[in-house]
Amino acid sequence: MRYALLAALVGLSAGCGSTLTIRHLDATHRSAEVMVNGEKKGMLTYGESFEMPLEPGRYQLKVTAPGKSTSPWHPDVDTIDVMLEDDAVLTLQPPRPR
Repeated sequence: MRYALLAALVGLSAGCGSTLTIRHLDATHRSAEVMVNGEKKGMLTYGESFEMPLEPGRYQLKVTAPGKSTSPWHPDVDTIDVMLEDDAVLTLQPPRPR
């Protein structure tokens, strides 16, 4: 896969709710806008992270540069479908050379 988005969706703990943590580690794209199921959830700048409590279930994630409709981290898809069962971490990393 050549996606610059590293989606480390790894179960970290058991419990009733889940937490999705977004980490921005891409200095080549200073800001990122996060949407879950079409709703804007927040903005990150390089080096920041934030946590969103979510119930277990299916979600559509979209991460773009502010004001853009496509993503530098996953340019070939509009949204990422995720089945969240436990805590998960999504890390934005610089694109790999093609």
